[in-house]
Amino acid sequence: MAETKKILVVRFSSIGDIVLTSPVIRCIHKRYPNAIIHFLTKEQYKPLIENHPAIKYVYTIQKSIKEVWDKLADEKYNHIIDLHKNRHSRPLRHLRHSYYSTYPKRNIKKWVLVNAKYNLLSDEHIVDRYFYAVRHLNTSYDEKGLDFYLPSQVDLTPSSLPAAFQNGFGVIVLGAQHFTKQIPVSLIIDILKLIKQPVVLIGDKHDYKKGEEVSLHLPKQFIFNAAGSFDLLSSASIIKHGDWVLTGDTGMMHIAAALHKKIISVWGSTVPQFGMWPLFPKGVNTKSVIIENTEIHCRPCSKLGYNQCPKEHFLCMKSLSAKQIADAIKV
Repeated sequence: MAETKKILVVRFSSIGDIVLTSPVIRCIHKRYPNAIIHFLTKEQYKPLIENHPAIKYVYTIQKSIKEVWDKLADEKYNHIIDLHKNRHSRPLRHLRHSYYSTYPKRNIKKWVLVNAKYNLLSDEHIVDRYFYAVRHLNTSYDEKGLDFYLPSQVDLTPSSLPAAFQNGFGVIVLGAQHFTKQIPVSLIIDILKLIKQPVVLIGDKHDYKKGEEVSLHLPKQFIFNAAGSFDLLSSASIIKHGDWVLTGDTGMMHIAAALHKKIISVWGSTVPQFGMWPLFPKGVNTKSVIIENTEIHCRPCSKLGYNQCPKEHFLCMKSLSAKQIADAIKV
């Protein structure tokens, strides 16, 4: 009888990057249905992955893998799939009994694009690169997109929202990890004045004031500021039941892609060429669009984003057309 494979998949953060590991987990499980698959991440991101039916256990850390090193060593994994690949995860290659593999980050080519504005990157999604880490397992991408599993107890229904939103609504993601990925409030207001549809605003408690500023400029029956009122999974449930999602380059964008929603993704300091555009199953047409100003010559200014515009003008976002975005929503 063949030995049962025991596999540890590693991705510490953040929201989008963890959701983007889901095709790897799915395809390993399809290739080896009896494999025992564990996942290692930071504690705050556990809700993103713990409901995946193929994952038997989720190990979590606060800051360092030293917190769980002895437990991981006792597991005696056959394979460690490092999809984080930095100095914090590399010590895992020294776990005994384990075959360690990882993927190409293309950081030098990203540096060239950011600093020289010369694109050496191929048209390759990060999910395709993640699969380099499982080639030794004879596992390849099945082109079925991303997965995201919501537990039934947090799956909100439209009836949980105000009456005006129970017959359809759009979703706008207010926040992002970095300021230069966030859609400016003024642009959101201009867009909403053009579409005149019920919209739920989502984000964390830090985005609440932005949501209130948007609400001040529009009829209250059209705006529900949910920022700070719902946790991550509940916000994902709002996305699930929405008609469309307007977002920057955020983790919620990837959750929306996993839920096969129509996405209008607006790009500022980062660019899709980094390999993080919304990924859908092959053949699925969600009418999603990417909005960016390719004439802004300082783009991309970072592969991750900044807490303020380095040039202090933020034209990559502020120059975008509210009408173009509103028209994309209406299609």
